[in-house]
Amino acid sequence: MEILFFKTYFDKVSTGRKKGFRAESAIPVYGNEYLIADAVCMLQTPNRKELFAIEMYR
Repeated sequence: MEILFFKTYFDKVSTGRKKGFRAESAIPVYGNEYLIADAVCMLQTPNRKELFAIEMYR
């Protein structure tokens, strides 16, 4: 099994706007709306790629 990527809420990417940054774990759902997970990762298993959205609660 291999981890293809692991991105967290704290990893930021530019939106191309003057003051725009967003979480790299943001998943666009409709128009300008996003689901922002605490983390997202993708694993390569022997049979397929599996995507996980992770939320932490304490």
